[in-house]
Amino acid sequence: MEKAKLLLIEECPELRKVISLMIGCVFPSLEVFSTEEPEKAYTFVKKEFVGIAIVGCTEEKKKSVEIIKRLKTQEPELPLIIMSGDIESFRETLGEERRRGVINPQDYPCLVLRKPFDMSELSWAINAVFQAKFDNTQ
Repeated sequence: MEKAKLLLIEECPELRKVISLMIGCVFPSLEVFSTEEPEKAYTFVKKEFVGIAIVGCTEEKKKSVEIIKRLKTQEPELPLIIMSGDIESFRETLGEERRRGVINPQDYPCLVLRKPFDMSELSWAINAVFQAKFDNTQ
């Protein structure tokens, strides 16, 4: 049986590695594809069925919003978890983009996980997203 796939987009190589290891420990049935490059992520989503995507918010919040927008345009049903050390700033950026007419945040539902987080918080977030996805298919 093929493993479910999880896409992890995170700029920091150390954090990417730690998060991948955490996911592997808690969810051995998930195959993690991790990258710092959004273009590689978009290509992966085109070629593979991705069950969930986790996106690390960059210092440049508009870049993170663009990544989310492009992923959701490419795969509208893709569940997202956003990791951010500054959730308020990320939400402000979403609000600015909405006012400019660039994005409608309601079209991009996601769960936001505050950095730093521990394994139990990451596990809870992944379970919550998969449960919501499962509930919506019934």
